This record gives sequence, structure tokens and C-alpha cells, in this order.
Amino acid sequence: MNAHWPSRCASASSILRLGLLALLIGLVPGCKKGEGRTCYMAAECGEGLACVGDALKRCETCAGSASCQSDGSCSARDGRCIAASSEDCKQGYLCTGKGACTAKGDTCVVGGDADCEQSTACRTEGFCQAKGNNCVKPPLARAADVDG
Repeated sequence: MNAHWPSRCASASSILRLGLLALLIGLVPGCKKGEGRTCYMAAECGEGLACVGDALKRCETCAGSASCQSDGSCSARDGRCIAASSEDCKQGYLCTGKGACTAKGDTCVVGGDADCEQSTACRTEGFCQAKGNNCVKPPLARAADVDG
């Protein structure tokens, strides 16, 4: 008989006990993935939650988060905050301030002149025309600035 047999069985038995314990803990209310728990990776958060924060990250909903308010990333997908719709985008400063109000992929972009026209940048600085993913001053406005 092999002299190492008892130690290998003890190790296998310990692993089995730890696995069973982990399964049981997962079944106890309050021990599942959930909102408010500290996280290091997105996979640690449950459905509809994302691992958000700076120094101390927690599983939270994206709506109302700093990323929602700044760039319109108000929906959770795969444990991270994204802009899933133009409605998400409209909640963020990139839309209200800069005109990036159209969801494309997981982010907010300038979708056209209408996006720019509703922005603060248009009302206060004249950046009312879409060009690429930016709002710019229309050519006539630029000429008036030079002449005036």
C-alpha cells in the first residue's frame, strides 16, 4: 500500500467539504451575490448589478451612479455599466452638456444636429451642429465670430 494514500484522501475530503460549505452558504439568504456587497470583479455581482466605485468597489445598480450621471451608462450588462439606450444617454452630462444623446454600442454618441441643439453647449456657446461625434459651431456662426 502507498504511504501517501491517507494524505491524498484527507486532501480530497477537505476539498469536498469546502465545496459543500460554499454551496450551502450560497443557499443562505443574505449570502448571495447582491447589491451593496464589496466586489473586485464584475462577475462577483448578481443580475442587473455592476461592480462600481473608485477605491472601494461595490455591487450596485447603474441607475443613479456617477457613471450614469456623467456619461449615460445607466444600465448593467455583464457586471458593468453601459448606455443600453438613448434614454440612458439622456440622463448623463455628455448628453445635456455636450450633445452625446444617442446610444451606439455601449456608449453615447452625437447622433445628429438634434442632439447638439438640445445641449447646453449649443445654448451657451453655439455648438449646435453635429460633425462626427462632436457638436461644432455652424460655418456662418464661425464667420460672424471673426467679423464681429
